[in-house]
Order: sequence, then structure tokens, then C-alpha cells
Amino acid sequence: MSREAIHEALVSLCWSVFTELGVPGVVRHHQRVAIDPEPVVVAVPSLFEFDPRLRDQVFGWCVAHAKMVSVSRLRGLSRQLPDAAQARFHDLAATLRSVANLSWPSGSAANWPRAPEVGVRRLPLERPALVRFRLRALCGVGARADVLAELVARSGSWIRASELAHEGYSKRAVAGILSGLSDAALTRHRAEGNALTYQLSCPQQLDEVVAAQGLSFPCWRRIMSLALLLLDLARLGQMNDVVRRVEANKRREALRRLSDRLGLDPPPVTRGEADAWEDLMSWGTKNAVELADGSSRAFAVARGAIA
Repeated sequence: MSREAIHEALVSLCWSVFTELGVPGVVRHHQRVAIDPEPVVVAVPSLFEFDPRLRDQVFGWCVAHAKMVSVSRLRGLSRQLPDAAQARFHDLAATLRSVANLSWPSGSAANWPRAPEVGVRRLPLERPALVRFRLRALCGVGARADVLAELVARSGSWIRASELAHEGYSKRAVAGILSGLSDAALTRHRAEGNALTYQLSCPQQLDEVVAAQGLSFPCWRRIMSLALLLLDLARLGQMNDVVRRVEANKRREALRRLSDRLGLDPPPVTRGEADAWEDLMSWGTKNAVELADGSSRAFAVARGAIA
């Protein structure tokens, strides 16, 4: 399998997502998938080298709609990125800081040599996939809206603050919001061991208010982590056969863990296999294509499931 096939599929995934978010694009494969913006925004700069037009349109979208993006969550999620991906996001953030005075986390990164000039497009809040933005319009941008989104996504299930700690907010902040929602009778709680768990008191009513019916709520943090791992796997193609085989085997376990959490078939066994990299690339290309066209089981998340 060629590296270009993975690059093309992952670029297509991000085009579909940002077209749904309002940039001028053609393909919309994720119309019934609740889009979570921050995990996509921190990861997409790793694809800019393959499609300058995608880079320009994402930049323009960020300038136009930064007020609907959580800076604190960007900070938390960017810390979880691999070093190379974090550096590329910081470059984007530094340029946005310079051009639009956005306080996005940029570390010590330098601006791009030239910032794109892109027309402003409205955020199409009426589209089903933008349910998280409708919650932010209702509750304000920040942890409260995102905690409510997770409660909607897991309607019928009991969740605890620690389960949301990897989504870019601190466990303490999430626990405080869950407690406040319980005080307001919007959630109910019960003790499980040493922790409190929560669920929505009236999920159907909130579903109707934010038009969440019929949507899947995948874990975009894990989806974009898989995308970055597949990009890293594709880069191994520049190495000689022996090094490539060894490095591919090292990456197999991380791919297995992510695929398990996303409901995907596990990657092929690579230990002792002469074609370890080629086998992983075949598996990765298939999954990248399915992410791009919306057919991946990563998007088939039943409401109430903990993704």
C-alpha cells in the first residue's frame, strides 16, 4: 500500500469534517456524526503539507469561529499530541495569534511565512452534526457545554468525572460541573465504590432542545489519534526494510489499543513477519478510507455507549 493512499484518505476525512462546519467543500460524509472541534483542530495541521487549500480553509475557519472553540480544551488536548504534531499545531496557533490576536497555545512556535487570506463563512448551526456548537450557544463555550454533550452522547449510561479527564478538561473541573448539574436536578447521581456517577434526568427533553436525535457521538480524540499514528506509520516508508519492519512492530500495540477502543478490527500480527510494515499499511489504509467516507465502525457508536 502506498503512503499517498493514507495521506489522501486522511485529507479527505478532514475536508468532509470542515465542509460540514461550513468551509466551501464538495463532499459531506459525516452529516449524522456529532463533530467535536478541538480534537480535529489540534490534529489537522499535521495534514497541511499534503493539501495547501485545506490549510488555508482551516485557517480561515479558525479566524472566523474562534469564539466557538474552547482555548482551555485546545491547551489540554495539544499537550497529549506527539511532539511533531504538537509543533505543527503550535505553528498554526502562533500565526492565528499574530493575525487575529487569538490566545491559542503556541509555545515558542514561529508564525507561518505568509498567513492565508480566506473569506469568512457562517457557521451552519442548523446542521445536525454541529450539536456540540448548539450546546455551546446555549451554555457558553467551555467545560459545561462539553460535559452536557458527553451526557447526551451517553444517555442512559452512568458516567464519572474521571471518564472525561482525557477530553481536555481537568477531572476537578468536570466533577464540579457534574455536581452543579445534579444540584439543579438536570442530572441524578449515585455512588459506585468511592466515586459518584451521573446521568441526565430528562435526556429526551435535552435531545429535542439541541436536535441530537439520530446522531452518533464518536470519540474524535481517539479518531484523530489514530489518524496521527497512521501518518507516522506511512512515514516509515522512507526507511530501509529492516528498520521499517522493527519500527512497524513497535507501533502495532498502540494501533491495537486504539482500534479496540474505537470498535475496529485489530491490526494484523507483526512480530516475526517479514512484511510487518506492508501488512499494517494495508490495514491502516482500509481504516483511513472508511474514516474518510463515514463508513467506519468508529462512527457507529450507540447512544449510551462509553466510547
